[in-house]
Amino acid sequence: MGLGFTVALALIGSFRELLGAGTIFGIQIMPASYQPISNLHPGAGCILRTGLPDCSSESSEDAVCNKRFRKKQERRRVAAAVATA
Repeated sequence: MGLGFTVALALIGSFRELLGAGTIFGIQIMPASYQPISNLHPGAGCILRTGLPDCSSESSEDAVCNKRFRKKQERRRVAAAVATA
């Protein structure tokens, strides 16, 4: 978990820094005409921008998985009822 997690955090941080300020490690990467995404640069803005999409994808994934699980349970109940009849 150590090295992979470190690399993932470095990539996410670099991406946030690039979009939020136009720099990486203080080196200007984006052209001078680039308008930085101002609410992405502070920590709270970053959490909102990166956390909310992740949260929504997790909850929608859970909803799909729960729906499949409920259908599977229903099929098992029907099969059990038919087998005992």
